[in-house]
Amino acid sequence: VPVEGGYDLVVANITPPVLGQLMGSIDECLKRGGTFIASGIIEERAVEVLESARSRPRLELIERRDSEGWCGLVFRAGDNG
Repeated sequence: VPVEGGYDLVVANITPPVLGQLMGSIDECLKRGGTFIASGIIEERAVEVLESARSRPRLELIERRDSEGWCGLVFRAGDNG
């Protein structure tokens, strides 16, 4: 089911392959300046999420935190795309 609306914040704690499938929908439902937080990602698999986000020019990585083998990524939705 498509998600509609202009959200200020979207948070996901799901696997990189699922995030990759949902990245377009996540991007589209964020309003300009909105924040997307992806957490609970195994550090070695963070690159998969980053590659998916690169396919969405509007999403800019603004922060990455790594701790004990886990990763959290914070993106902001800009004007591009």
